[in-house]
Amino acid sequence: LREQASSKTGPSGIGKDNYTWQLQNVHLVPLSWEDEVALLKRELDRAHSMLMLEEQALAEQTLDNLSSEERAEAEQALQEQALADQALADLALAEAERREQLGAVQDLIEQAIAADPELAELQDQIRFNLSNDGLEIQLVDSARRAMFALGSAELDARTRQVVRLVGRAIAGIEKPVAVYGHTDALSFGAGSVYTNWELSTARAVNVAKYLIASGVTPERVSVQGYASYRPLRANTSSQNRQANRRVEITLSKDHEPESAPPPH
Repeated sequence: LREQASSKTGPSGIGKDNYTWQLQNVHLVPLSWEDEVALLKRELDRAHSMLMLEEQALAEQTLDNLSSEERAEAEQALQEQALADQALADLALAEAERREQLGAVQDLIEQAIAADPELAELQDQIRFNLSNDGLEIQLVDSARRAMFALGSAELDARTRQVVRLVGRAIAGIEKPVAVYGHTDALSFGAGSVYTNWELSTARAVNVAKYLIASGVTPERVSVQGYASYRPLRANTSSQNRQANRRVEITLSKDHEPESAPPPH
């Protein structure tokens, strides 16, 4: 491999052909997957830096053949492109770090739930979705256990434990926390205190209260109730309705803080 590599190098020590060749042919010794990822990242960064040096050398050679005005324009374009490339790289790094942080939160919550014999029974009712928008944690009803008493906004005792656990896990992460309440499409009987709008909102409010009591700062928290109008499944069976009765806790991307209202 060393002999083949030396025949493929360019003026700066590596050319585009060799850059591709290295990616396809360099094999790492057996390591843990974390060490492999770290080593591969270092190799890619080094190869990319060398390629950038060669491209810069080619650009400078091209500039030598231009008039002073054309050279100035070309240099300005190169500077703007360099700034744009750096901005994209910074965004990509920030996104990778954010996903790693949220992934660690998910692991912490899952491990804590699995370690508690009582909460472990709820594992199939606690669902996670890590995406570009953030980390979503769903608390969903099941046939064996409801997260809330029927027609009530009061959390089941073990649901309270789960919410407190989630609150402690996310308390130190200064990102917005949104709580969304959802119901199924069944209506309440005459004389009921709640409609589905009120019930979904009240459940979300109560979950938010337990999060705040567990250390999440109130300024980060928002609450919304959607009644039955954002179902996961069609409300056509008992099983589907159970899946639709849920509360979602979303730890989302950073956003610009809203201006405080003027004092009255």
